[in-house]
Amino acid sequence: MVRHPFTIFHVARELDERLRGMRIVECFVHRDDTVVFRCEGAADAMDVEVYFTEPIVAVSARAHRGRPRHHTHDVFPQIRQARIQRVFQPRRDRVLVIETTTVNIVVRLYSGGRANVLCVDEENRVVDCLKERDKLMGREQSQGTETSWTLSDVPPGTTVLQALSRCTLLLGPVYADEVCRRSDVDAARLWDDCTADERDRCSRIATAVVEDCLRVPPNPVVCRTPEGEEMLSLIDLRGHERMRESPGSVLVAVEDILRTRFRERRTENTRRRLSAYVDRELRKAEKAVSEIQAYIDRGSRAQELRYKADLLLSTPDVHRSGDEQVVLTGWSGEDVTILLDPKLQYAENAQSYYARARRAEVAARTAQGRSPKLEARCAELRAMRDAIREAVSYNDFQIIMKKENLDDPSGPSTAKKADVSPYRVFELAEGWTLYVGRSAQNNDELTMKFAKQKDLWLHARGVSGSHAVLRSSQSTKPPKNVLETAAAIVAYYSKARNAKYTPVVYTQRSHVRKPKGAAVGAVVLEREDTIMVSPRLPAGYRESD
Repeated sequence: MVRHPFTIFHVARELDERLRGMRIVECFVHRDDTVVFRCEGAADAMDVEVYFTEPIVAVSARAHRGRPRHHTHDVFPQIRQARIQRVFQPRRDRVLVIETTTVNIVVRLYSGGRANVLCVDEENRVVDCLKERDKLMGREQSQGTETSWTLSDVPPGTTVLQALSRCTLLLGPVYADEVCRRSDVDAARLWDDCTADERDRCSRIATAVVEDCLRVPPNPVVCRTPEGEEMLSLIDLRGHERMRESPGSVLVAVEDILRTRFRERRTENTRRRLSAYVDRELRKAEKAVSEIQAYIDRGSRAQELRYKADLLLSTPDVHRSGDEQVVLTGWSGEDVTILLDPKLQYAENAQSYYARARRAEVAARTAQGRSPKLEARCAELRAMRDAIREAVSYNDFQIIMKKENLDDPSGPSTAKKADVSPYRVFELAEGWTLYVGRSAQNNDELTMKFAKQKDLWLHARGVSGSHAVLRSSQSTKPPKNVLETAAAIVAYYSKARNAKYTPVVYTQRSHVRKPKGAAVGAVVLEREDTIMVSPRLPAGYRESD
């Protein structure tokens, strides 16, 4: 109802009283959906704001608050320093005109994306506009109206509500429903089925409602619709809860409604964005838990793998090869089928089984170390999801965002506010942390600025790839399983990612130097050791981590 023709009538009247004689000193668009006219008089300054934020389309005015520093651009240079002569509603429609000494500013507050602001010259031709420039520039402004019939000429098959809404009185659905209630006529009945007395009663009451809405001074009230939305009305409405008045000023009432609607929109946008963020993080956490459990389950097979290795070594001919599988008798007399690599001897296959058992145990230990943290994260995200569903105000969301350390998601994106590490970070077993570079420049920063002298430095031998730094606050020498895991990660983030085995060099950071004039990411090692590993990420980690 903030852009109803009756509301626009009062808005134009109040703006005319306040703006007549002022100059327009600047006009700009903010965030592509709000046009602001800054008007200055001898004693004060006002901003006239036209909102095109569907479904919020309206005109309001307030004391000048200054121009935002970002997301604005100037428009309509031809009206700069023009003096406002009057503000009026040219016809009973959703149109408002600001007449100036240079051009007329025509504000169309139509629905369905048709709202626009036009600059029109003396010959009623468009010299500038906000939208549809290719279509409107240089053409005569259309004077069409949205009305279609009088109450004496309603098309067949039209309901009473439609007849009153769309007739030349321009009542619209809300005021038309009020006429039906006051006339005691069913809004869903066909107009043709009404008696002459019912039609006459509807017509008389409709005219009275129009007069009440256009009365000066007005008596605007804020109502609540049955759906719970706040709405501006120029009269008391039956079937709508009256909430508060805005004595004598429609502009004040419009501003009140707009604040509420923008606040509600921000709340719902925040709910939507936070819900999407939490759902996304929960899916990631649940997938990581599933992967962790798979590694833990695989670790439980280590004993079975060692059992098969022991059986292979117990055969009389451990140097035999060429078999793809063998069936051996277990310690309890059962038959055990063992798959073999035909290229390897039985003893070598046994060593392969032992190696698989060790890897499974290391992966299981690492996974078990991460499992409680991930389970706690899942529980936290589920609780957050429930809190988002139950939140009723933006303040409720601020509590959630503060806990999660998030930016306001009502903006363009949701992102971590806290300082995010510029490196890939992997929390390994026994308190060790691996930092992996993301680019050549990032590698230089990691090695030459971030790393401490006693940190362990790693890099895939003979191929380009990420530098890595392995650090612990408790020790300077990592356990073998931690070193193997770190080296496997470093191999994964190198050009040898797809190799079966990759050599990785490691040394203390104190033995790494960068020659003067060396290329970005290039270093020289004074001493080094090498370890062979299969390139892979730890259990439960994904490349996005």
